[in-house]
Amino acid sequence: MLSAEASQALAGLDGTEIEQIALLQLVNGGGLDPQAAAPEQARRVSAVGLLDMTEPDTAGLAGLGEWDGLKT
Repeated sequence: MLSAEASQALAGLDGTEIEQIALLQLVNGGGLDPQAAAPEQARRVSAVGLLDMTEPDTAGLAGLGEWDGLKT
């Protein structure tokens, strides 16, 4: 079973992509490392051209200016 971190690092990828990332990490000497999988996930998702991966805003909802209705 995958940890929550590993699941998050692989979210949005199909089974083949997950398998490729896992095999790549195994060949490079380890198990599934979420920190190492996340950049590969971002690269593959961005390559499709429909989405971009970004880091979450540390300000949370306070970072959304003038969106009081949505925040509520």
